[in-house]
Amino acid sequence: MAKKKTTKKKTKKKTSRKATKTVKSSKKTSKPSEAQIAKAIKTRKRTYASRRKLKLVINNFILFAILFLISLIFYFVFDGMMENLFFLLAILFGFVAVAFVIVLLIFVFIKLLNK
Repeated sequence: MAKKKTTKKKTKKKTSRKATKTVKSSKKTSKPSEAQIAKAIKTRKRTYASRRKLKLVINNFILFAILFLISLIFYFVFDGMMENLFFLLAILFGFVAVAFVIVLLIFVFIKLLNK
């Protein structure tokens, strides 16, 4: 029997390695002067709670608190699948109402600190 010679071709994988250049910024970082700090403080927008925003937060809080209470009442009235639905709705509306209470408290503190 004659043996076959197997020739393996060596394949070279071409890898392209790009040289990464480090770019140094030409700007020097320096501390701002006192005049620049004073100017930044003067031009900074003051945070305030307007009556329109406060009214919007109060209205949304009242809406979601009422929806929470209605869902809670329906949770105790219905049985079966509807009971689970109203329980989930009560949890959802409760979290949103608590979020509006937090926003309301933030607005109240902003008003107190600006006086």
